[in-house]
This record gives sequence, structure tokens and C-alpha cells, in this order.
Amino acid sequence: MPFTLFVCQAPLYCRMKKKPNKRRTSSTPSPYWAAKQAFDDALRLQHKGHSRDAWKILKPHAEGDQSSVPILELYIDVCDSLKDSPGVFFAAERLTRQREEMLDFVALLKASFELHLPAHLHHALTTLRKNWPGKFPIPEEESLREIGQLWMQEALPDIQKRFPELQDVDFMELMLLHEKSMQDIGSQRFEHATEMLSKIVRRFPYFTLAYNNLALARVQSLGFAKAAEAIDAALEHDPESLFALSLKARQFEISDQKEEMEQTLKMIGEIVRKKEMIPTELTFGQLATAAEAFASQDRRDEIQWIYEKALDLKRHVDEELAGEDRDNFGLIVHLSAVALAKQGKTSEAEKRWNEARRYSTIDIIGNNLSDLKKAAGMRNGPWKQ
Repeated sequence: MPFTLFVCQAPLYCRMKKKPNKRRTSSTPSPYWAAKQAFDDALRLQHKGHSRDAWKILKPHAEGDQSSVPILELYIDVCDSLKDSPGVFFAAERLTRQREEMLDFVALLKASFELHLPAHLHHALTTLRKNWPGKFPIPEEESLREIGQLWMQEALPDIQKRFPELQDVDFMELMLLHEKSMQDIGSQRFEHATEMLSKIVRRFPYFTLAYNNLALARVQSLGFAKAAEAIDAALEHDPESLFALSLKARQFEISDQKEEMEQTLKMIGEIVRKKEMIPTELTFGQLATAAEAFASQDRRDEIQWIYEKALDLKRHVDEELAGEDRDNFGLIVHLSAVALAKQGKTSEAEKRWNEARRYSTIDIIGNNLSDLKKAAGMRNGPWKQ
């Protein structure tokens, strides 16, 4: 009987030993198991102090479409240990969209401050005050100083170690001066803004944002011809500043340097392509700046390309736009509608302007829509026919 049983069972045993059916069993793990394995491996490496190796493992999963809370939490810790502020910002921003945990917003606040992202910084601070008022009772007028203290307590020693010449710099005073200069530019007090921004860049020559705004203040008060030095200084400190490059393109146009203008516009397009490869690099403000540069030269195809990039970024953000992001997106949509109208695509332009009205309140959008409703020969815009 044992022998008979063995013989009867042999075919079943052989079938069990056969090579697995590839259709049913794949060598590629599912996204869930791949992420779980990555998390376990990265956590082990992080505990051993191998943060760079942990970062390499986590990065594709943290930036993927199906990033999980544990992956993002660990990615923040790893990036923080590597002083990778863009990485911390990216993960913290994603986490704050999924849940409202205090530590996520604290991480977002610190990274936003370091990366000079005032809109995100304001969002993080506002949420912290609203949800945890006992822990963040910061008066509105003292916001900037308190934010600086939160971040500078741990960052200032490292900055002064790397740049000994900055030992005596009062960073809080510089940040407050910059904030006041922005208010002056908004109120068209350009000479006073120029004075304060010049003071900032003399005392802290690494503040690239101040160079951009100094160039803007001088253009507004002196004109492009006399602001060339300030624009060049901004580009010297940040050669990929889309804002400074757009000013440079306008300067070349006014001085009839067409070849140089073409090269500058080409650089703007290349920088946008480069930045879109890094999720935390491209912003609505940068896209709006590029769109304005292309619009000033009536580059209609490039404007539509920027519009598509803005739509992609909006889908990536996956939340209702607010503040500067909302205004900049509305401006991009408006400029796209203008380009369509100039091409004679008035029906598409009308739809695009109606879309822009959801995000922007600038009067010209309504004026253009009214103009399109007139008979072709009665229109005032460059889309008369």
C-alpha cells in the first residue's frame, strides 16, 4: 500500500515542482511590497547612520504617485539629517495634504523658511496657529521674527561656521528689512525699497532673493537702461533666476539686441524644462514669470507650453489654489487666452478667459471677454478679425 500511494502521488509531486507559471507569478514585486521592502531597508540604513544610502532607496517611493505616510515620515528624517531642505519640503507638503499633524507643519515651516517660500511658510504657520493655538501663540505682527527664531536656533551655528564673515550679521534684522522693502515695492516707493535692498545685499551677499527685488526696484524707478548693473548682479548670484532672466530679455529688447534676447528666452525655456524634473523646484510663480517673458515677445507656442506645465503642476498640487499660487495660475491662463485670441481661435480663447476668471480678478479679463462678444469689425483688441 505505501508503494501504491507513492506511485499515485508522484505525478502530483512532479506538477508541484514544475517551473511556476509566469502569468500567475511575476518576479516583479507589487508596488506595495516594493515600498515596504524599501522602507525596511532604508530604516535599517538610517539607524546605522547611512543616511545617503537610505535617501537613494526612499527617493523614488517618496516622489512616486503612491507614496505612503510611513515612507514620507522616514524621508523627512533622512532628508533632515542630510540637510536636504527641498526633500524635507516636498515630503512635508505631501504629508500636510494627507493629514494634519503638528510635526508635519513644523517641518514644512522650517523648510519653507530656508527655501524662501513665503506662501508655504504662511500656510504652515497659519495652520499651526489655528490647530495648536497653545503651542504657537504668535502675534501676527511678530510672525517673521518668531519664524526666524524657530529656524535660526539650529541653522545659524552651521551658517556662521561655513561663512565666518557672517559672525556679526543680524539675520532677523535683514529679514525684517526685506519684508519692509517688499511692502515699499507694493506701494510703489521704489527709491526707499532700493535703499533698503542695497543695504541687505551689502551686509549679506548670499541673499539671492534680495538681488532679484533690487533689480525690480531699480527697473521701476530708473528704467531698464540704468538698471542693467542690478540685473547682472542678480544673475551673477543666481544664473537660473527666471525673474532676473525675464528682466534681462526685456532689457535686450529695448536696446534692440535681438540675438541676445533670443538666447535669453531660450535659456528661460531650458531652465523650466530642467526644473520640472525636480518636483519641489517648479512653482506657479516661476511659470508665470516665464509666461510673461514669452508673452512680451508674442511667443504663442511657448505660452501654451507654459500653460500645459501649469496644469500639470496644478494636478500635482491636488488642492484648491490660494494666495500667490492662485494669482499666478490665473495670470498664466489669461496670457494663454490672449495667445489663442491672437491666433484667431476666439472660441477657445473665450473658454480660457472664463477659466482665468475663476482664479484672477484683473479687469482686463472681463474687458477682453466683452470685446470678443462684439462683431469682428468692432473689436478693439489685436484679434479684431
